[in-house]
Amino acid sequence: SYTIIEDEFHGVEKSEVKLKVWKAGYKRGVRVPRVKQNTDIVEYFNPFGVKFAAGEKLPRDKGLNERFIIIQMVEGDPEIDDWNSVDIAEFADDLRLKLLLLRLDLMSRPRPKLEVSWLRKRSRELYYPLLLVAYGTSYYDEIENFVREIIEERRKQRAGTFEAFL
Repeated sequence: SYTIIEDEFHGVEKSEVKLKVWKAGYKRGVRVPRVKQNTDIVEYFNPFGVKFAAGEKLPRDKGLNERFIIIQMVEGDPEIDDWNSVDIAEFADDLRLKLLLLRLDLMSRPRPKLEVSWLRKRSRELYYPLLLVAYGTSYYDEIENFVREIIEERRKQRAGTFEAFL
């Protein structure tokens, strides 16, 4: 799987190719066709993976917005104020080591089976992986409440629409 981090994300709808990658990438096993540059050869690739986007405006595409967990950024007091004074290679090596140790720790444990009967259908498909990753951490309850609020907000938005009637 891939990780995509994209800044200045507003206006993503202008690129149909990019939009398809972002929309298909939340589900395992989906393949996206691409024509190899300067040829007529079609190749298929797997866009599944974690994606982060930052921008000044939310995308206008309804299907894409349904796949996002939107987090409003706020001004804070960062630990590192001047990145020019940081040895980026050393920082990256330290981060890679910490991520590797986390991965080894998580892989050594049996994957928990969460009892979240309130999480169904599309919402389960989108949010169960997030809850699974957060399970066992001090953040789990906060994240679960956040997911419940998102689902309830979307339910209220759809109430009375044709989609809800179906």
